[in-house]
Amino acid sequence: MKTLDDLLKTGVKGRRILVRSDLNVPIKDGKVTDDKRIRASLPVLTRLIENGARVIVAAHLGRPKGAPDPQYSLSPVADRLAQLLGRPVEFALDTVGESARLLAADLKNGEVLLLENVRFNAGETSKDEAERTDFARCLEVLTGGEDEGGAFVNDAFGAVHRKHASVYDIAKRLPHYCGDLVRDELQVLKALTGEPERPYAVVLGGSKVSDKLAVIESLLPKVDKLLVGGGMCFTFLAAQGHEVGDSLLGADVQPLLPGRDRRGRRDPGRAEGAGHRPRLGTRVHGRAGRREDRVLERPNGRVRGSAVRGRHQGRRRSGRRDEGPVGRRRRRLGRRGHQARARQERLRAHLHRRRRVARVPRRQGAPRRCGSGRSLRWPVTVPGDP
Repeated sequence: MKTLDDLLKTGVKGRRILVRSDLNVPIKDGKVTDDKRIRASLPVLTRLIENGARVIVAAHLGRPKGAPDPQYSLSPVADRLAQLLGRPVEFALDTVGESARLLAADLKNGEVLLLENVRFNAGETSKDEAERTDFARCLEVLTGGEDEGGAFVNDAFGAVHRKHASVYDIAKRLPHYCGDLVRDELQVLKALTGEPERPYAVVLGGSKVSDKLAVIESLLPKVDKLLVGGGMCFTFLAAQGHEVGDSLLGADVQPLLPGRDRRGRRDPGRAEGAGHRPRLGTRVHGRAGRREDRVLERPNGRVRGSAVRGRHQGRRRSGRRDEGPVGRRRRRLGRRGHQARARQERLRAHLHRRRRVARVPRRQGAPRRCGSGRSLRWPVTVPGDP
């Protein structure tokens, strides 16, 4: 594998060198909030500048949909890169268009040009090899090609595994070399996958599990402990049946989560196989089709208790102040008018049998009076009385 040292030995003064850097940094309100990756790319750029190369930097930011998107522009990165280099950095308004071609042609020895986000071009991440090859050819034109001294340096370790035009296809068209960052990372990997010192613990982070499954499978037989953190941990928790709420969980791990949605919740539309038991908080549709059950489950999968309530055990409270048999019937019969009020009075007397008489509803005649002047109450016939 050829390195940057091998390229410098051949001489780079006056040559256009395309450098693939990893400048995928967080940006907020047009400002770079964490410039660690920009700083990590400085050694390669500085060595090329000091040796008189005309440096063309290609990088990506975020995941645009193959078209220009202002929120993923590398313009703030160009400003921060210029500050860290201590020299002006030209910024192209496109990837391989007119702006990029004119600025690349006007580059002087020791100058730097940063292209716009390469993922603004659909050919960068296309599954069509012909489309990727066409974009790689356009990148090659910016350097003048191998006949004019063009060369390619890959210093984007975070993207080196991707089959993209600016990583994979361009390396087949120009003399290619690995940058210092890629070289150092490979040396560390070789040491860790060979005979490392014991005890040997590995900490893995990040958000995308699918990109690291192969690494995990390769490391498991060799490590004493493997610690998973970052956004990846929620995928493993969801696979174990835990709900992860709104935590990060990519859609590309669905095959690992049978019967679960992208938040780790049980999805009735995804069959989970025989013997499945619902976990805490899942919704179960019984024979009635209108119950909401909550089942508690032990880690070993056995049900230890339940809060399932069937229809025969009572109804769910609605939160009304007058909840109960009387209240429910009152709401059902609570129409305006004399007859509704009379029915309510008769019903109250019927439900409270200790009171054998009820007050006379209004507008139903005058009560009898006794000698003491006190009013007598009319007897009310209650259903079921002899």
